[in-house]
Amino acid sequence: MKKTFIFALLTGILIVACSSEENETTSNENSDLIAFTQSDPNVVYQMDLNTRDVEIKPSNNIEENKWENSIKIINNTCGGFSINRFNPVSLISPDGAPLGFIDDSWIPNWASDGRYIALACGRDDENNVYVVSDTEHSGFSEGWSRTERGSLSDRMEIIVLTPDGSEIYEITSNEFGDWLPRWLPKRQDITENKFYKAADWPDLLLVESNRDGDSEIYLHRTNGTDSWRITENEVQDQSPAWSSNGHAAVFANDKNGNFEISLSFNPLEQKIENTGQLGRPIPWDEK
Repeated sequence: MKKTFIFALLTGILIVACSSEENETTSNENSDLIAFTQSDPNVVYQMDLNTRDVEIKPSNNIEENKWENSIKIINNTCGGFSINRFNPVSLISPDGAPLGFIDDSWIPNWASDGRYIALACGRDDENNVYVVSDTEHSGFSEGWSRTERGSLSDRMEIIVLTPDGSEIYEITSNEFGDWLPRWLPKRQDITENKFYKAADWPDLLLVESNRDGDSEIYLHRTNGTDSWRITENEVQDQSPAWSSNGHAAVFANDKNGNFEISLSFNPLEQKIENTGQLGRPIPWDEK
C-alpha cells in the first residue's frame, strides 16, 4: 500500500513537470513578438506581447531579394510615365529626409511569397520620381510634410506591382501623403486572423497616411481601394508594422509626449492599447 502511494505520488509529480514543460514550450511557440528601435536605429529590440518582456532582438540573417530593372519599372509606374526610363529615382524618408538615389543595393518591400512589391511613390512638377523609404530618417525637403499638406508629399501614393511591372494596382489615389506599406505576414492559419476576417482578403497592407490632417494608420486590401481605419484621434500615429504572427497592428503614437508603441488587435474596433514602451516598430523580418 505504501509503495503504491509513493509510486502514484512520483508519477503525479512527473506528469505535472512534463505538463509544465509542454505548456512552456507551447507558450514560446505561440508567442507573438514585435520588433522596434529607439534612438539608435542599429539596435533592434523585441517585445513579447504576452509577457511584455523586452530584450535585444537576434539578427534574422535573412537573404534579401534584389529587384532587377527596378529603376526602369519605377519610372514607368509611379504617378505617370518617363520618356527616359533610366532617370534617377530619388529616395526620401517619411519625415522628408533626402536619401540620395535608388541603386542596385536598394531592397523593396516584398510580399512574403515574393509575388508582389508594395511602394509609396510619386512625381514632382519636373516629372522626377520619388520613392518613400521603409526606414526612419529625420530631415527636411521643400514641399514635404509627414503630418499635414505638402506640395510634394501629397503626391505620394501606394501601389502594388509584380516585379516585372506586368501587373500594377493603385491602392491609394488621393491628394494626401501615404507611405510605409507593410504586408500582413502569413506564418499561421490566416483564416483565424481578425484582420483577414474583417477584410476577407489575405493580402493586406498597413499604411501610414496624413489624409485626416495628421498621421493615422489604415488597413488596405490589395485588390481594390477598400480600407479600414485603425486609428482616429488628434495625436500622431506613425511607423506601422505587424507583430511576428500578424495578430496585432503595431505603431507608434505621441499621446504622452514621446513616441510609444501602441497595439490594435481588431480593425473593426478602434480600441488602442498603449504599451508605454518608447520606440518605433519595424517589420519583424527587417533586421
